[in-house]
Amino acid sequence: MALDGKFIDLLVKGLSVVAGHNKNIGKVIDLLGNSLDKLQTTSVDSGNVGKAAKAARVLKDDVAEVKSVLQAAGPKKASKIPLAAKATLIKLRLKTITDPAKRVALKKQLKAVKKVLALKRALKNADPEQKAAIKAKLAKAKAVLKKANKRVALVAPKKSIAKKIALIKAKLAKAKNPARRAALKAQLKAAKKVRALKKALRNADPAEKKAIRAKLVKAQKKLARAAVKAFKAPKAISIKIALIKKALKNAATPKRIAALKK
Repeated sequence: MALDGKFIDLLVKGLSVVAGHNKNIGKVIDLLGNSLDKLQTTSVDSGNVGKAAKAARVLKDDVAEVKSVLQAAGPKKASKIPLAAKATLIKLRLKTITDPAKRVALKKQLKAVKKVLALKRALKNADPEQKAAIKAKLAKAKAVLKKANKRVALVAPKKSIAKKIALIKAKLAKAKNPARRAALKAQLKAAKKVRALKKALRNADPAEKKAIRAKLVKAQKKLARAAVKAFKAPKAISIKIALIKKALKNAATPKRIAALKK
């Protein structure tokens, strides 16, 4: 009877762990299966051990089946950003980067992306006898791009969308210039749109994912353009605005205040 209790406790504990670790669900199921193997080999303590071992074997088979289903129907990683869109995003990012090392890494990445794009177009339009040579060049160009991507990830890693939103909010709280505030608000709106689409992509059905990915790429471009505008917006309040604010404080009549506000 004690073994039956251990068996139930093991099952409940295993399922609770699975529920709390979706990312490692395959590993957790493996661990559960291994635990059930151990349960099968437990020494005979009572007349109900045979039933427990039989249940363990059945459950092990069920676990294997569940694992295969999860692997087949589990969420796939989002597809990479199309190279043409990636080139646009790198160009826009370069407009907001001032660090020399980061700029060098991004320029090399952009050059590698352009090379791969050019070779892909050449391969598409090439004669059959030229394709082998172009494919060899393309393989080398992809290797260079992979290396450039790793360098950028090391030198100029991208912030998560949550961190970007938090950073924009912090800048917005400090911003005084109306033009800068407007640019930051537009950037914040674009960032929230990207966050919403990323969440929608994670929870979408396979049939909907292609359309959502297309929307996400557009939203990412819009966010990158908004970031450039916010980066270029003047941080300090202009002298004219400062003088008007000072005059408003000293204005004595409603007519004068109305004139200054215009």
